Amino acid sequence: MNRTAILATSVTALLVASPALSVAAPSPQDFIKDAIQGDNSEIMLGQLAQQKGGSDKVKSFGQMLVDDHTKAKQEASDVAGKLGVQPPTDPTQEAKDENTKLSKMSGADFDKEFAAYMVKDHLKDIAEFQDEAKADQGPAGQLAGKTVPTLQKHLQVAQSLTASDNSTNAPPVSGFLDKEGPELWRGSKLDGVAIYGPDNKKVGGITDVLMDHEGKATYVVIGVGGFLGIGQKDVAIPFAQVKFTDEPVNPPAAAPAPATQGTSGGMAPGGTTTLGTPAGTVAPAGAPAAPGAAMPANTAPAADRTTTYPDHGMISLTADQLKAAPTFEFAK
Repeated sequence: MNRTAILATSVTALLVASPALSVAAPSPQDFIKDAIQGDNSEIMLGQLAQQKGGSDKVKSFGQMLVDDHTKAKQEASDVAGKLGVQPPTDPTQEAKDENTKLSKMSGADFDKEFAAYMVKDHLKDIAEFQDEAKADQGPAGQLAGKTVPTLQKHLQVAQSLTASDNSTNAPPVSGFLDKEGPELWRGSKLDGVAIYGPDNKKVGGITDVLMDHEGKATYVVIGVGGFLGIGQKDVAIPFAQVKFTDEPVNPPAAAPAPATQGTSGGMAPGGTTTLGTPAGTVAPAGAPAAPGAAMPANTAPAADRTTTYPDHGMISLTADQLKAAPTFEFAK
């Protein structure tokens, strides 16, 4: 998927932005510990589903979880032995909390909560196991790749239970949006939005937005350079550090420059001088500002401007900080 397509999916990210941190694959030892704790969690919740499930489908799914994760736990424990890791015997804290919550439910309420949790949990597990498989860290990576199909099977069953519940028990769906309004910006329109520093000078423009697996915007990638004394480079900063606004930057008015003569410049209307344009003309309104230049005032009333994307974003980073920032590299 190219960067433009990724930007086009980030509308949700703009609405629920949060500075979650994306990290590399954990060490094989940490991964195998987490995998075994995950098996313990699924076995515990699967046993509960067999006891309290309101439907035969949920009880059957609970049995599937117990059977599959008991086998997976044994295989993961064998890998743990090769890595010198003591297999954990407890489930995750999140699973303990969910077990407590589910223990107070029964019937259709239990089935609905259980299926929803299993969808969320398996989406997260599949992403983590796929990352470990791609990292190719020996036995742990091999186990991860082997386990992904089982997790995907569990996800499909959980999703089918959720769909069945929605079709029979759920109330009518509401909350649809039928028209774009001024309170929303299109994620697809962020590409190229100018970013300005604390001195109201342009430092670059947005080239991409990075999201976590829940669709929340985590980082904004800004193309900077030129006036910083370096070549063009991408810098990724936390999305929450960019303050977007509809209002234009209004720099202090500069004193009129003296008129010049010659064929490459001339006196523009109002007594200002234009260089590099035919005599008597001015630069077109709305022309993008060059990096390092103060943003020209946008004279259009806010109500008359487009609402599909912000006018610009502001950051508190200085030129020296951007110059020293690491260059962001996109994955191949």
